[in-house]
Amino acid sequence: CFSKMNILITGSSGLIGKLITEGLGDKYSLTCLDRKGGVDILTDPLGPYFTDIDTMIHLAANPSPFIDEEEADKNVQIAKNLINASRKYGVGRIINASSINVYPYMDLFKGGEKLTRETGLSPNLRFADGSYARAKIKVEGLFEKYCKEKKIPLLNLRLGCVTPDDMPSRSSGGHVNPLDYKIHLKHKDLIDVFKKGLSCKGISSYVCVSEKDGFVDDSVRFPI
Repeated sequence: CFSKMNILITGSSGLIGKLITEGLGDKYSLTCLDRKGGVDILTDPLGPYFTDIDTMIHLAANPSPFIDEEEADKNVQIAKNLINASRKYGVGRIINASSINVYPYMDLFKGGEKLTRETGLSPNLRFADGSYARAKIKVEGLFEKYCKEKKIPLLNLRLGCVTPDDMPSRSSGGHVNPLDYKIHLKHKDLIDVFKKGLSCKGISSYVCVSEKDGFVDDSVRFPI
């Protein structure tokens, strides 16, 4: 028995996509759009996947924080193509998977500061030259501009670190950095974020991490 809500999930075969698809599949009607399913968002027609879609969950992108500027530009173009399809076929809500890397969180943590609602967006340079994060910031802006224009809800989710084994990431030496505990996002919490996001109204952005009352202030942390 499906809800009336029809959800399009882009990038459904990635780690987060699989978790979200499994977490939502028993209650909602899902349409999956993914390169592994034979669709290239950069080049293929998208219309058939946008029929009667109430909410688009956008995950599709090169997920490596080490990508160069050329690959990061592809992530931006993917978002532009999805916005064009949303405009043509009508989508009632957008949930965009952004990243905690839109903040210089490593510098904040080292300086003993909290990540708050007042913290400005600035690419985290912990990885490569920050191209990945700059693309995330640009994509957030593109979706915000579009959703304001169309007067539809948007939720930019600045996701913390999600790992295959559901544990905080480890350094090459096998040790967990204290910061990695602070930015970790557990599978269960990830799914809860997206479930709650399906009822979001207006345009908003949140950081999504599992730790409460920690490095990420409650003013900006998604309430899970």
